[in-house]
Amino acid sequence: MTEERKEKQAEDYQFINESIVPKRKKKWLKRFGTLGVVVCLAVVFGVVAHAAYLLSGDYLKNLLGIEDKRQEVELPKPTEPAGPTLSPSPTPAEATKTPTPAPTVEPITPVPTSTPTPVPTLGAEETPEPTAALTETLTPTPTEIPELTPGGEITPEPSEGAEVTPGGEPTPEPTVVPPETPAPTPIDTYLQIYDAIRQVAEEVSDAFVTVEAIEQGVDWFQEVYEKRTRTTGLILGNDGVDLLILVGTEQFAGANAIDVYFEETMIPGRIYSMDRDYGLAVIAVALNQIPNELMTQIEMGLFAEAEDIVIGTPVIALGAPNGYESSMEFGMITSLGSSVSVTDGEVSSFTANITEYPGGYGFVVTLEGKILGLITHTHKANPGDGIFTAISLDSIRGVIIKLLNNADRAYFGIKGQDIPKNLKKEYALENGVYVREVENASPALAAGIKAGDILVSVGGAPVEGIRGFSDMILGRSTREIVQVKLLRKAEDGLREMTVEVLLIDKK
Repeated sequence: MTEERKEKQAEDYQFINESIVPKRKKKWLKRFGTLGVVVCLAVVFGVVAHAAYLLSGDYLKNLLGIEDKRQEVELPKPTEPAGPTLSPSPTPAEATKTPTPAPTVEPITPVPTSTPTPVPTLGAEETPEPTAALTETLTPTPTEIPELTPGGEITPEPSEGAEVTPGGEPTPEPTVVPPETPAPTPIDTYLQIYDAIRQVAEEVSDAFVTVEAIEQGVDWFQEVYEKRTRTTGLILGNDGVDLLILVGTEQFAGANAIDVYFEETMIPGRIYSMDRDYGLAVIAVALNQIPNELMTQIEMGLFAEAEDIVIGTPVIALGAPNGYESSMEFGMITSLGSSVSVTDGEVSSFTANITEYPGGYGFVVTLEGKILGLITHTHKANPGDGIFTAISLDSIRGVIIKLLNNADRAYFGIKGQDIPKNLKKEYALENGVYVREVENASPALAAGIKAGDILVSVGGAPVEGIRGFSDMILGRSTREIVQVKLLRKAEDGLREMTVEVLLIDKK
């Protein structure tokens, strides 16, 4: 009985063990459906992302550090100003050719004719004598018969009212002489000279801007301070992304922000590249932030050549040479100055008879409007001597080009100079670089180069002084190994050595 009851109960609760079986679909149809959903979502996401990029493209570029493709910047070589247009010179054949004289037309001398006296015929037998009235009519008067000169030309008759000389010839009319222009006085010449100088300064000023460095920090009393310093910038070009401006770094050391003033228009900028050894920096201003009407007014600065630095040459100092913005000083080059050693090179300078102001800055230009130098207070043999000094920019053209392109620069690590004359004479040397100092943690120190060594060749090429050595290093790439031949003083004279130097990036 018990077993039957159990079986019956099992039959009554059989429905509990039943389960719902899903309807089976084909596997390929399910997979294609999932793939379609994924594709649709991807398309929607792409459309939304593209729209968001178009609406905030510049913001994302700045946020992510994405830059457009830049063009390489080069400094144009100064060209001679165009002279007056002259007529073309004749060719040798034309010069030797005898010109054909133009035919001379001889004037036709009019032959005076006299009216024949008519003889009236009254009859065949009788010829009456002419009366007085008839004689007066038929006889030509002196005014009707022109008087001839011995050469056959007609003597001109005097006009009415003209005075007649006793010989019968008219008196020539007096020649009217225009009033003479008074010669310019010395004061007029003086004013003209300074007016021409002022015009040159106005034209060159289109290549100058005011750069303001903003430095923010916290002082000892935990108070936030802000320091603003200004300097003059020189526009040298653009790479298709930024407008590039050269400035000196003596006026600001560490800036948190940069503002660039194009006259009254202020546009934010940033430090693009810098070299503290040379005291130079390049400020970049995004081209898409400069209005089109402002771009049409911007001019690029043009460097003068180092050979233009001649004693006695008149120059103009622009920017803030006396500490006041948009000021101007005028003078002439008084000396070629001195050369100051910097890392792997040197800075050449010149002086002028312009008063030096401790807070002055700016650039020195020629009367042709070419940029000659950058005013400096530190890169000279005796800082603080009160002599107006400027750096020759053409002498460091290679460094400036590297800064404009923010390119990698090879680092050697010495401070040197041309071989002193006493060593040249003592050891019969021609060219090379005398090592004055080897910097710590530099490739030169790692290679074993010491102060007092004389570098005579780099990579198999002879070294033509410190400037030639600087150009050699600028032309090398980083992580490059170069063989350097040097001379080191020993007990028996100079000993020749060859070392290998692994160049690194100066940054």
